[in-house]
Amino acid sequence: MAQQPNDVRQWPDESDLVSERPTLEGSLTESAFEALPTQIALLDGEGDIIHTNRAWRAFGEENEIVGAPDTIGQNYPAVCRGADDEFARQAYEGLTAVLDGERPEFAFEYPCHGPNEKRWFTMRALPFEHGDERYVLVLHLNITDRKLSELRVDAQNDTLETLNDINDAVRDVIDSLLGEVNRGEVEAAVCERLADSRLYQTALTVTAGLTGESGRVRKAAGELDAERVDAGSLLEGGVADAIEDGEPRVFRHAAENEAVPERLRTLADEAAVEAYATVPLAYRGTTYGALVVTARRPDAFDERERTAFTLLGETVGYAIDAIQSKRVLQADALTQLRFDVSDDTEFLVRAADETGASLELEGLVPSAEGVIGYFHVEDADPAALVAAAGDDPTVTNARAVVDGDDDEPGLFECTITGDSALVALSGYGASVVSASVEGGEMELTAVVAPEADVRSIVEAVSAAVPENNLTAKRETEGTITSMTGFRDRLYDELTDRQREILEAAYFGGYFEQPRRSSGTELADSFGVSSPTFHQHLQAALRKLTALSFETAEN
Repeated sequence: MAQQPNDVRQWPDESDLVSERPTLEGSLTESAFEALPTQIALLDGEGDIIHTNRAWRAFGEENEIVGAPDTIGQNYPAVCRGADDEFARQAYEGLTAVLDGERPEFAFEYPCHGPNEKRWFTMRALPFEHGDERYVLVLHLNITDRKLSELRVDAQNDTLETLNDINDAVRDVIDSLLGEVNRGEVEAAVCERLADSRLYQTALTVTAGLTGESGRVRKAAGELDAERVDAGSLLEGGVADAIEDGEPRVFRHAAENEAVPERLRTLADEAAVEAYATVPLAYRGTTYGALVVTARRPDAFDERERTAFTLLGETVGYAIDAIQSKRVLQADALTQLRFDVSDDTEFLVRAADETGASLELEGLVPSAEGVIGYFHVEDADPAALVAAAGDDPTVTNARAVVDGDDDEPGLFECTITGDSALVALSGYGASVVSASVEGGEMELTAVVAPEADVRSIVEAVSAAVPENNLTAKRETEGTITSMTGFRDRLYDELTDRQREILEAAYFGGYFEQPRRSSGTELADSFGVSSPTFHQHLQAALRKLTALSFETAEN
């Protein structure tokens, strides 16, 4: 009950009460006490309760205390001292100090929860003298509404702070792209930003191999000893699933959760981890790993928090993709990879074999769905390739751009969205510089930045098309473009979408006379409206023209 902070209901029996109970019955004071909604008790100089009001008695009756609900005759400090509760001990110490004249007054807040509701009270003890006697007035004020409001505000503030921390991490990642940073520096910055927040305990990034057994922890920050966190347990504990389907995972009660591997449960118990989340680092369908974040808050990673982390994962994935692509465009030295692909799950291999066509890559443009490819066609009608695409789930927007004749090869366009070596390479920031398909075989060459994780790239290609061979790997000069060259400057000016649409328009014959592709056809390849396509194209052409005139003048 509110008369004692710990809600102890065992008050002494009537036989233990003092025989004479001084009362104020019939007085104006008693009438005033009775009218007050606040629970009030009057104590004598020894701490015995000599008077209580109606609110005090009603609370005792409602909470079924043992003994008389008015509790008159009880020694209030003794009751508090006998309770095994930290708030009762605080009340005892404060009351005793007031009764002994060591404190002018005493007040504190305490919880007094019922079986079906949460309640909080403020207790105040105010001493006064009457005649030659010393008394203490004890008040218990119900502050539940105020406390619940404060808790709601605290929860909202925590949520806002959480979102601000995550948004700051997103801004840090975006800002990092303006400087010369590598993937490791981006991942380390994100981990350090989250681990420095009071809301999280540890953050680390993990990558997985082809089978999920050769993963490794790349970067880590925070309280957990990263050397004790093995990548295999993390992969089993949600990381592999997050990488596989691109969806974040949240694990609460980590130390007891049977879905969490035993080793992680042990670490969670030792480090008081209440919850952790696994967030995929993905962009354009390619997942570069996962971010793992731990927290001591049982309610961590609610819906809004998960949404913010999803954005963070996409931003880091975009940064990794942009860094790798930029390195390929600007590097003075590159790593060249050559593959032979004979897997008929690769649409181009299957279609060329079925139609007898010989295909030569003209240009490849990354898209949100996969890659848009343009291929010169010989020994077959491009329309036969369109027919071969049919209802193939891995290919969309297949069309014959140029029918072809004896003087000019045909031109075939399609968007490849499913298992494909071309999609896998593009997803890892590789630039496919050549590809030819004939007789059930595809030979392709790609270049990647020298610091790229070649093993992961090869594994990604094998995951997409198992029947392949890496036939060559060598270092080569960065001949795609000079670091200070025109194309480098142009790519800095263009947005990703402007560059993609400009390249698609060029390879698709939009600028030729007569046009091989209309704006509507190219817009359909990107899944955008014709006005949107032309808006991006005009912006790209304007930047290209401005840069051309500037270069010419220089």
